[in-house]
Amino acid sequence: MSRSKNRYDGIDRYVVSQVRYHARQMLRHRAMAGMEVEDIEQDLMLDYLSRIQAFDPEKSCRNTFIDRILRHKCAEMIKAATAQKRNGGIQAASLNSWLEDGDREDVPDGMTVWGGRSDLSHQEGMLIDVQNAINGLTEATRFYCVMLMQDLPIRTLCKIHDRHPSTVYEAMNRIRRDFDTRGLREYLH
Repeated sequence: MSRSKNRYDGIDRYVVSQVRYHARQMLRHRAMAGMEVEDIEQDLMLDYLSRIQAFDPEKSCRNTFIDRILRHKCAEMIKAATAQKRNGGIQAASLNSWLEDGDREDVPDGMTVWGGRSDLSHQEGMLIDVQNAINGLTEATRFYCVMLMQDLPIRTLCKIHDRHPSTVYEAMNRIRRDFDTRGLREYLH
């Protein structure tokens, strides 16, 4: 990770260190992939500068106030980035223009008249195939499959569900073999 080239002359060192710390932490979040640390720092610093006037020493410590401001802004930025990625580039197309002249020139390639992606039937088919494969697993293996879908580290799952790591890895191999026999290996990590 590269160091930030931003300079914050005249701003409290504690604030600068906290802004830099939170910016580096934000870069680790998958929703923030592709962002520059300098941009994140600037967003955090601007939010801090706009909110510090509301600080009331009677209510809390200054450091706590600063931490809450920065954490709140980080959560806001992650929420916005996640929402933007969730959109998936879906655009709406006007039905009136398509119905009037009968051609589909105004509908972008790869998009249906209704504004959805034309590859949805493939995704629905994939979802049905994976659901059938999961339903075909034994009850114990299905439990491990659901555990693994939680996207937690194996050690954490083992601790939560009181299982030994070798048991979970063995179940993972059974799930992989079953998906492989059904031709669904590509859907596994």
